[in-house]
Amino acid sequence: MRWSALVVVAVAATASVGIVPATAGATSVSAQLTGVSGFGSFDDRLDCGTEGGAGDTWRYEWTDQLASDVTGVLAGRWNGTFEVHRAARGAFVPAGDGHLALTVAGPGGHSGTALFDTAGSGSCDDAALTLTPLEPSDPTAQLMSGALPVVATGGLGALRGLTGSGAASLTLELTPGADNAASIALAGDFDVPDPAIAVASGSARWANLTAFLQHRLTVTVSLANAAAAGDAFDVKVTGVSPGSVDGVPTAPATLPAGAATSQSFVLRNASPGHTYNLSVIVAAKDGLLAAQAPVTGTVKVKAPLLP
Repeated sequence: MRWSALVVVAVAATASVGIVPATAGATSVSAQLTGVSGFGSFDDRLDCGTEGGAGDTWRYEWTDQLASDVTGVLAGRWNGTFEVHRAARGAFVPAGDGHLALTVAGPGGHSGTALFDTAGSGSCDDAALTLTPLEPSDPTAQLMSGALPVVATGGLGALRGLTGSGAASLTLELTPGADNAASIALAGDFDVPDPAIAVASGSARWANLTAFLQHRLTVTVSLANAAAAGDAFDVKVTGVSPGSVDGVPTAPATLPAGAATSQSFVLRNASPGHTYNLSVIVAAKDGLLAAQAPVTGTVKVKAPLLP
């Protein structure tokens, strides 16, 4: 089971497309998942390893529980299901029979859902998890603990296309009722599609007569993210050359795939009628809030003769 949970008055100008950054690579992320309302079912089955026997089986789920991450990358709510089998010694979750969905909703439109499956070779002969009885009179009441490998199986929103692998250290209460606790420490190296920011165009204007007299030219650049790219966060102009500028770095913006925005700065000591070729450097982060390689583009703008 899975759940899924974002006009500037201008004169003639030109721009060269910014350099698309190289792939940033996997990002190490972690989250602490806690749950207090797990529930499920228990099947009394033939002993694990006997003919047709899969061992006593617990199928439990947690919905809309808290996920904490100090970086904010995976902070939000989580849902999960696990199928736990008792073996002669220990317990196991068959590969693919554990599922996690983490839904995040952070500042700046950083929202999406990350999907994970458990992996490994869990079986009657490979039971690395521990079962600890919780009620002497009820053999179905157990505490399961241990670690499982996990793989990312995609995502939605800012986390679409999620790939990578890691591990989950789990402690799950498996008892009758709907108040079973869960504690899961999830960590791994994951990746999402990179954004592809380009410096698309530029324009220039005198904001007012005072700016004209002070030779302070407002330059506006248009930034675009490719339609097939990943979402971009914390997008801002961080450098301009040549010349002396105010207003850099610019205020951060969010650019989903296929979106565009404009950002402005002030070029000091500008002259009316003069043409400027400006190299503009842009910074951005991907859907895992990992910094991308800077993008550089050139805009050619001409200062108007009058405000």
